[in-house]
Amino acid sequence: MPDPKTTILIADDHALVRDGMRALVASVLGDVLCTEAADADSLMQAAGGDPPAQLALVDLNMPGMEKGFRLAELARRYPALPVVVISALTSPDVVRRTLELPNVFAFVPKSAPSDDLCTAMAAAL
Repeated sequence: MPDPKTTILIADDHALVRDGMRALVASVLGDVLCTEAADADSLMQAAGGDPPAQLALVDLNMPGMEKGFRLAELARRYPALPVVVISALTSPDVVRRTLELPNVFAFVPKSAPSDDLCTAMAAAL
């Protein structure tokens, strides 16, 4: 179980999805602080926030993400931040390109069961 001071960054442009992920994170990890981002710019800002995030759950298809190409910027700016990508974009090329980034620990399709996300979070932490 992570320290209660652990900060999880949830980045998705849909509030309902963020709410669901926050509930799932709380049910799995317990008392952690969740910060949120709804687009690429707020993701970059929140990743370097205070307290800094120890894990980012990131949707590829948010405004400003350029279908995931901004993940490379996130990796350059915050190389120690583990990322779990959660996306409806699941073409083999997108998945391969995403998993080639050094700080991406897992790619979880939005169609996957929640257990897959739980496993990915535990591995990344």
